[in-house]
Amino acid sequence: MRRKLSPLVQVLLFVLAALICCGCPESGGGPSNGPSFRSYFVYTANTGSNDVSTFQANKEGKLEFLGKVGAGSAPSDIVYFDSKVFVSNAGDNTISVFTLGQDGRLTLGATVATGTTPLYLAGSKGPPDQHDRLYVSCAGSNEVIRYDIVNTAPYLTEVHRFAVPAPGRATEGINVYIPSNTENKVYQFTLTQSGWIAGTPASLPTGDAPTQVYSSYLGNFVYCLNFFGNSITSFDVSLAGNDPRFVDAGTLPTGTQPVSLTADADSSPTNLYVVNQGIETFSHFSVSLNGELTAVAGTSPSTGPSPTDIVCANNGIQDYKVFAYVTNAGGALRLYQQDGGGLTFVDSYDTNGSNVSAVAVSDFRNSVPLVITTTSLPNGTVGQPYSADLQVEGGVADKAANFQVRSGSLPPGLHFDEAGVGEADRYTRLTGTPTQAGTYHFELAASQPGIGSSRVSYMVIIAPGSVSGDTARFMNASPDAGSATFKIGNLTVASALGYPQMDDAVSISSITDGASHALTLTSTSGAGATGNSTIIAGNSYTFFGLGTHSEAALAIGRRVLPTGYAPPSGKVLITLVDGLQSFPVDLYILQGTDVPSATNRTTTLSFPQTLKIQPEVDAGSYRIFATSQGNPSDIIAQTSLVNIPAGTIADFVLVSPPSQAAQFIVTFEN
Repeated sequence: MRRKLSPLVQVLLFVLAALICCGCPESGGGPSNGPSFRSYFVYTANTGSNDVSTFQANKEGKLEFLGKVGAGSAPSDIVYFDSKVFVSNAGDNTISVFTLGQDGRLTLGATVATGTTPLYLAGSKGPPDQHDRLYVSCAGSNEVIRYDIVNTAPYLTEVHRFAVPAPGRATEGINVYIPSNTENKVYQFTLTQSGWIAGTPASLPTGDAPTQVYSSYLGNFVYCLNFFGNSITSFDVSLAGNDPRFVDAGTLPTGTQPVSLTADADSSPTNLYVVNQGIETFSHFSVSLNGELTAVAGTSPSTGPSPTDIVCANNGIQDYKVFAYVTNAGGALRLYQQDGGGLTFVDSYDTNGSNVSAVAVSDFRNSVPLVITTTSLPNGTVGQPYSADLQVEGGVADKAANFQVRSGSLPPGLHFDEAGVGEADRYTRLTGTPTQAGTYHFELAASQPGIGSSRVSYMVIIAPGSVSGDTARFMNASPDAGSATFKIGNLTVASALGYPQMDDAVSISSITDGASHALTLTSTSGAGATGNSTIIAGNSYTFFGLGTHSEAALAIGRRVLPTGYAPPSGKVLITLVDGLQSFPVDLYILQGTDVPSATNRTTTLSFPQTLKIQPEVDAGSYRIFATSQGNPSDIIAQTSLVNIPAGTIADFVLVSPPSQAAQFIVTFEN
């Protein structure tokens, strides 16, 4: 037996239910599909605390609470539309219009006076030549007010008022459809091509206490929830020629007190979900292509206590997932994921509000990707403290980003501090003390959960610093007996180096400018060498000079030969430097795969000395062998096959066997 109440009592009960526990049915659509996930935002209207809660969703639909913003008195419904969030305030008869920031946070843009006791909101996309629309159902003044949504404050322009007793939530399809909670009928208002209302509205009966209507994707059907009738009624509104039908297409049962419904997509939905407030369950209906409903049997998960609203969203990425968000009057926002058409509970979130009445979901247009805004980094100096902040914008406000080097490498001695949140933007700090000069390239990625990443490539040049405390290694390679002196500029850094002798602990702490200095090695007999090289901390170097071809001097330290040195092709000079335990030895410099033999010996070495050979213009590939004297098969040491192109400098170490290793320096002279 249907419950019959007076119109006044039904209106009062309905207003009370909306303000205290019933809340409002589906408000706003899910986000539009996109080729890649960025983010969307979820908002709840909190009737008891007079505010709106904001959440950001990741690609799994999970939420992060971003904060609250004040609304009017007793906010009853909320809808996202046309890049704005609209809230109906039943306690002070206003509409709060919020604009969205880059991070999804809301800023109050305008407060618009409306009819008495606005309970429900519905948005509608207008044709290309018309504005989008907002419908406000006002239970106290028995009317639905239609506004055009415009781009400038106060963002709403009143267009039309529909007189309907105790109106529920309206919907716009081919025409405008509005349920009357006290008359138990749905009104159809004819919508002209120009967007105006024409003629006298038609009406059809519904179940008991219709609270909201919902239009199918193609506009062929309108669905009406009957709160006390515990049912959903379908109306066929498809076109018959040029005129739409308005025909009762049947009623299907729901659970007790269905309070809200939503579809799983704005485009081509296949499932319709109804929240049953009386028994805290879902009713599930499949939707055919033209919009016909079929009840789907199965066990329903719990909606949580006192459910008030439901809305669907999707992650818009390749592994397409549909999520449903359900508000509970006690303050919870529950997440469900579509599984085989049905819904599976995932998680619950605290809105930090009270008497939560409604929920809305944004699309992707207002979610700004995370962007690294620091496009270059300062250079540094070996031994000097380094610090540089890297900033990001967008993504989740007031939340640190995760930073990771995706390719290349940082300068040795530098690292990223833990990411933080500054006054304006998120950042990380590259800090430390460089230990090695050079040019370093790396790609840095910044990311936040569900937002994706931003990548920027950087180049950091670390200049040479002071060589204070460094040591050098010098060698007297003069064939004469006696000692040698090594100088950097006028500074004597090693003396009394016997022949052949290495000094492994000579301090060059007085050289601090990293500039080019004259290097001089002079033996007591007068043989020696001189040249220029830049002394830089942390690097290796080789300085090689000639006095005469039979008398050579060599310094081995921690710096490479001067950059830019590329003499023309000519005679290859090969000096046996160090490592052989005995002399004399036979030396072979052989091309290709040749091996030592009695006929291809280059020379015999009785002591470290410089040799000359005359190669072709392109010296080609060579191997260097040292054998015991007169025995080419007794190889003491050898290099691998190496290319010695004209105009280059090479350093070869003979490593076989290790106990007989020898080093050769190969260069050219004009």
